[in-house]
Amino acid sequence: MTVQKISVALAVVSLSIASALVCPPGWAEAADSSAKAKKKSSLGKSGKKASPAQKNNGPVASGGCESAIKNRLQELTVALANSDAKAVSSMWVEDGTYSNEIGQEWRGRAALEKRFAAVFTSEGRLLLDFIPATVRQLADNVATVDGFVKFKDEVGGSPDTRFSMVFQKQGDGSWSIVSASETPFVDSERLDHLKPLAWLIGDWAVEKGGNSMVVKIEWAANKKFIHLRYMIKKAGSEELDSQQIIGWDPRREQIVSWIFDSRGGFGSGTWSRRDNQWLVDSEGVDPEGRATSATNIISNKSANSFSWQSVNRSVEGESLSDTAPLTINRR
Repeated sequence: MTVQKISVALAVVSLSIASALVCPPGWAEAADSSAKAKKKSSLGKSGKKASPAQKNNGPVASGGCESAIKNRLQELTVALANSDAKAVSSMWVEDGTYSNEIGQEWRGRAALEKRFAAVFTSEGRLLLDFIPATVRQLADNVATVDGFVKFKDEVGGSPDTRFSMVFQKQGDGSWSIVSASETPFVDSERLDHLKPLAWLIGDWAVEKGGNSMVVKIEWAANKKFIHLRYMIKKAGSEELDSQQIIGWDPRREQIVSWIFDSRGGFGSGTWSRRDNQWLVDSEGVDPEGRATSATNIISNKSANSFSWQSVNRSVEGESLSDTAPLTINRR
């Protein structure tokens, strides 16, 4: 096969690989390989990740009850900031409980005061905010509140933990904590590594110079993978039917892909981002057993189209010329 024919063949294969491996910069953020779910407790104890707390069902609290509960959360914030263990523990009823995010529990004001005093000694002041999400009044004297805890000294980012509290109204009209628990905040955005590619789901097509390609893209395996099937029709050649899977490699902390075509060729790709472009470094083996490689550049054009170009192409180490940019449109 001549170098010219090899170039044409690789261009077709590269097109099919790259057109399926795209994520326009205007639509998504790159997966943050350095992001790790935090394990620090807002009350000073490390722990393992836990599932997000389930939402409570029940009547929404009245305005007066909700205001009173939020005021008590603010008082707790002040007591923690002042490292006042006695004031913190006094927020609970006499036999109240607190459970941290790894399931350790303290019961009673004396145990709570001792626990908080130890935390303040080891960690100092706790500057944090309780951010209530829902406040529900279950009875005249019982209410629940669920929300998030965020450290004030950390600018931006996700909350540190989720919290859930049960309050009881006392005889003097004040509200005291009966039980409080924390679970680590698990950001679903971080766990859903393929969410930046959700815009790809659907049908795409391109036609140029008598050649055409149609791509059908669907979620697979509980949205942990994306499955692609694309048909390439090239003048004077048999139709190429290819399958591709996109997934997340936890070892590399990177989006990866695998491709297989109806002629027996196969390959894989890894993604990286540069400014407003995605770079897909692809390597493969063609039906004749030769090693191929290319870097595919994907740039966003609009919500329904993107441009693709393949550079740094080679077959068995022999360099080939770059392709011209090509526009691919949503059907």
